Amino acid sequence: QRQRFYHGLYGADPAGVWQPQWLLTGHLLNALHEAAQRAGARLHVIHVPAIVQIEADTWERTRQRSQLTGRYDLQKPGRQLASFAARFGFRYLDLYSAFRERAAAEVLYFRDSHWNEAGHALAATLVAEYLMGQIARCGDEAGGAR
Repeated sequence: QRQRFYHGLYGADPAGVWQPQWLLTGHLLNALHEAAQRAGARLHVIHVPAIVQIEADTWERTRQRSQLTGRYDLQKPGRQLASFAARFGFRYLDLYSAFRERAAAEVLYFRDSHWNEAGHALAATLVAEYLMGQIARCGDEAGGAR
């Protein structure tokens, strides 16, 4: 099961075996986006990177423990989500790059894969900055009124 999980999420998929699941994800996000719009709201999707995406040594241990072979692309989920956001028009924030950069100097996860205090602080800062930018963007779209 772990092999299927990691292959579906990060694996190269030249035969398109996992494409129906990714398409279903996109359509579910679009349905949520449309429901939000009907309610007068906006959908904002945030990609929260998994520890295996951020820590190379954790990914290598995972590959060995789960006997994962073949090619894997740890940025695949973010690209998929970004493509859905572009296609369906919902707002999207990807935390991957900032977490990768910060993880070079600081531990952001507990060993159980959850964020530690530093990971939560980084995410909070990034999301706050993103939301402030969205508020400014809405003001600009409304002709400067806030």
